[in-house]
Amino acid sequence: MTLITRTLVELRAKDPLNKKRLLKVVDACNTFSNKTRIKYIFDGQQYSTYSSNRDILQAWDQMEKQYGSEGPAFILTTDKDHALFAFGPREDPYGFYNEDAIEFSFIVDKPLLKPDGYFSFVELKEFFIATINSYEAYCAYIHDNQLEELIVSGFTAENMKAQLPRELWEHIPTPELAAHIPADIIARISKLITPEKFDRLSIPEAIYWFNYWNEFQVENLGEEKVKTAPCEVVEKQKNGGYILIVQKENFRADNIDQMEKMAKVYDHFNLYEIQDRFRFDK
Repeated sequence: MTLITRTLVELRAKDPLNKKRLLKVVDACNTFSNKTRIKYIFDGQQYSTYSSNRDILQAWDQMEKQYGSEGPAFILTTDKDHALFAFGPREDPYGFYNEDAIEFSFIVDKPLLKPDGYFSFVELKEFFIATINSYEAYCAYIHDNQLEELIVSGFTAENMKAQLPRELWEHIPTPELAAHIPADIIARISKLITPEKFDRLSIPEAIYWFNYWNEFQVENLGEEKVKTAPCEVVEKQKNGGYILIVQKENFRADNIDQMEKMAKVYDHFNLYEIQDRFRFDK
């Protein structure tokens, strides 16, 4: 059985104050509901009980002194054995990106939304917005590993084809799921520039199930284009950014109808063309 991992990622510009912003996200988790309450800190070796934000800063500083930027991930979690999610700063040890990020990795045994999952649609949307506002994110998204693999495999394959003779194309690796999804859908959702080649704080790297773009990304995409996106939810926020949610039910990358719905959103925006304007080598 293929495990499906679901992840919430939020990005913003590098800033010494981002540690304090992460603590605001912790506060948002703790006040949102009991199931999102942070209870443990994992420092790479052991769990300790979380009782205050001072505990988080002390453990985080100690890990940075001990391991530097290439050590184990610093993790906060809702439980030791059956956590709804693990949460913490997303590391970039090789310095590919001029940004900071936080990441929530959700438990894999169930989908996110009820009736089989943990949140109602309204709860998940409100949690998404609460954490974005607390971190003051430039952009954010919720995706799963299957959709991510299809997106990455598509633009990786195109890059490899440009470098390899045609007789070697059959050896380019593809995810198992790609055999069950029409090739034209994969081509449409993967017509993107690799994220390290452009400023993804100015333009989204991709489109996922849940998306948030701040007012500057919206301006670069075109607000009218954003407002008319073929998503079930398109909502302007008080800060000028927009929430776009492709559908109100759990998203499955192995569902061809849902993937076609996602592909239509990609068709609407043509991200490749916009990303190309923000390439670092231009």
